[in-house]
Amino acid sequence: MQPHVPGALAGTKIRVDAAAQLLRFGVITKTGGSHAVLALYSDQAGLPHDRIAATNNNLLATGINEFSVPLPPSPVILNPGSYWLMSSFDASTQVAHSTTLEPFAYASYVHGTPLPNTLMSSDVVLDPDNGTESNFYIVVLPQ
Repeated sequence: MQPHVPGALAGTKIRVDAAAQLLRFGVITKTGGSHAVLALYSDQAGLPHDRIAATNNNLLATGINEFSVPLPPSPVILNPGSYWLMSSFDASTQVAHSTTLEPFAYASYVHGTPLPNTLMSSDVVLDPDNGTESNFYIVVLPQ
């Protein structure tokens, strides 16, 4: 478990191996009671770039949390490739992590404000050595 604190969009790169419809976002937490927004961004040159989909601001329970994809309201079809699964929390939240080192990306963000449609490379800090794979995930339906 690692604490995720307010004040940033933070996340890791994920890979989609075949075309799929995005159904839900998920996160595994040790602590509940805070609120989270999860967002999927495209990958451009190894950094998160264009927002593809996002959740609303959801109350977290302890354990497994899965949330629908209301933004955009139409079905989201993902092509094979790399994406960034980003999160924002309104209070410090213990999120499960694996021991696998993965690049972790951060961008300044005030929780509860509109999510940026695009993250410019100048807005993103990539920490290639100190991040471990977060237990954020997506649920998809193969196409």
